[in-house]
Amino acid sequence: MPKILVLPPSDLRMRLFTPDVEARLRALGQVLHNPGKENYTSEELAHLIPSCDAVVTSWGSPTFTSEVLENADSLKIIAHAAGSIKGIISPEVFERGIVVCTSQPAMSTSVAAMTVAMMEIMLRNVVNLALAIRTQKRWKPEGMAQPRELNGKRVGIVGASLIGREVIRFLQPWDVDICIYDPYVSSKEAEDLGARKVSLEELFAECDVITIHAPLTEETKGMVKKQHLQLIKEGAILINTARGAIIDHIALLEELKTGRFSAALDVTDPEPLPDGHEFFGLKNVVFTPHISGGTPEMVRRQGEAAVRNLELFFSGGTPNRLVTKEMLPIIA
Repeated sequence: MPKILVLPPSDLRMRLFTPDVEARLRALGQVLHNPGKENYTSEELAHLIPSCDAVVTSWGSPTFTSEVLENADSLKIIAHAAGSIKGIISPEVFERGIVVCTSQPAMSTSVAAMTVAMMEIMLRNVVNLALAIRTQKRWKPEGMAQPRELNGKRVGIVGASLIGREVIRFLQPWDVDICIYDPYVSSKEAEDLGARKVSLEELFAECDVITIHAPLTEETKGMVKKQHLQLIKEGAILINTARGAIIDHIALLEELKTGRFSAALDVTDPEPLPDGHEFFGLKNVVFTPHISGGTPEMVRRQGEAAVRNLELFFSGGTPNRLVTKEMLPIIA
């Protein structure tokens, strides 16, 4: 019977696993839970991991150091009940033949839904209208931009990641022209997704809605520069539900101050922005405090996905969303 070490502390574990999912986990083998309220350290994990066949990780789980891996004498699979696992594993994990899988698809649905919702909210000027109605106390406030709709617009997706692809799927009910910038996607692959591959410059110059879905890596940090932001056309919308550091925020502030385009930012650089920051005074920016992921529903989906991956693995199947050594440099 497999021995399964579950690293998330008690509060997080209760959010990840419904009673039914917990029962499915226990049906797989001997389950060792973290009874405390804090994540284990790597030193504690090294002490606990001997004879364990599987480890369930999530937010804040300790790094699988060389010491941990030296003690992982029976470890066959790491099932991550969250999105990115990059920060806690190294190539050595794969060199030891350990299977790694994540619950990222469970997060993609939540982030994609928020992204598409913000497209309509921004185009229809919902936030400013709602605030003006409250302030002016009148049904049709004065001095407001005309609401628009998403139909007929050109949407640019920076990064055909799992979330980027989910956004494309969510956009199917609308009549939109979709462009993709992603150096790892061919023109044929973009076409198969129902999109057209373009350069980053073309995307920023041509699209009515621009949405960021690239992972934050050394390659993508600061990828969106002043020269790209200057290409954004009048009335366009920029959405970022990925990572703030992908965009040069000093340049972004300067370009947004022109009033030429609007932005919906769920992430910033730095994050959070300090109280009283100049950004917060801009009427053409809508901020949300990194809420596109992390909903209770999403967390439960991630817990269920991790347990499902263990079920697949221990029944001889292939877990979903496998991570490989080659993926490490380009995933979030």
